[in-house]
Amino acid sequence: DISDGIAADISNVLPPDLRAVLDASAVPCAEFNGRISLEKALCDGEDYELLFSLSAASERDVSEFEAEYAARFGMPPFRIGKVCQKLGGVGARLWIFDGEKEKPFSKNGFEHAHSSAD
Repeated sequence: DISDGIAADISNVLPPDLRAVLDASAVPCAEFNGRISLEKALCDGEDYELLFSLSAASERDVSEFEAEYAARFGMPPFRIGKVCQKLGGVGARLWIFDGEKEKPFSKNGFEHAHSSAD
């Protein structure tokens, strides 16, 4: 569940040697103050959406999964990116493909405020 935003919660899904490359045009973005904001879509919390990955499969297998998911939950899943090896084994966990090239995304997701008692 990405209640803290994809940028924060992606590390809960990925092993340390992998990175996620998201297609900026495929990420569902809501309008905020009259503008569409990819950053808000990736960083805001309290969305309670599910984020999951599928192992490499044939396009037919993925299409069948998408159809079954849509039938069960009343809406299709969003295919927003892919999982890849980290470049040189290090670097950002989250990358954005803007239609031309991949760029690291360095902002964090929602961070809960902690009191001094924590």
